[in-house]
Amino acid sequence: IGWMLMGAAIGIIDGIHQRAPRRMIAGLIGGLLGGLIGGLCFELILKLLPALAGAGALGLVLMGGIIGLCLSEFERRFSFARLKVLNGNLKDREYLLIKSKTLIGSGKRSDVYLHGYKKISDGQITRSGNDIYFEAAEPESSAEKSGVQKPGLLGNAAARNMTLLNDQPADGRQPLKYQDVIRLGSIKLLYLPL
Repeated sequence: IGWMLMGAAIGIIDGIHQRAPRRMIAGLIGGLLGGLIGGLCFELILKLLPALAGAGALGLVLMGGIIGLCLSEFERRFSFARLKVLNGNLKDREYLLIKSKTLIGSGKRSDVYLHGYKKISDGQITRSGNDIYFEAAEPESSAEKSGVQKPGLLGNAAARNMTLLNDQPADGRQPLKYQDVIRLGSIKLLYLPL
């Protein structure tokens, strides 16, 4: 039971940090299962190889790997979509979308943090029931001044023109479909529902 509790604590931390209930639940379940399986493997290694120096370390490494695998599997299962980067230094990187409101951009508060690109505008993906929407979001610098994130508002026309959905200006809240391409300044993202 102790290993399960440790796995659950490890799993739930990211969800608490991001204030994402679905990520907390996925982390809790994945952590419990990973802690159970990993803890059993740890105890089994200690019983089968008591004379081996480093058996405990081997067991801990194996347990950590199993907890990590279980966490990633349950996070994938609880996600509703993923974004795949199509260009630049993050090309082919994928981000799972698990929160009902996911802020995308280069700001430190972004749920999907895109670094290393020039002229990134911000966007937000919102899940409402089975419907998924995209909308341009106010750049972080303006939002930090006001203290509030205001989806749909951009600081200037240049930023608005850099936010495109399927090569069309992203004005207002727009539904997302399979393989829609979101452009936030110089980065392009492919939307893939799960």
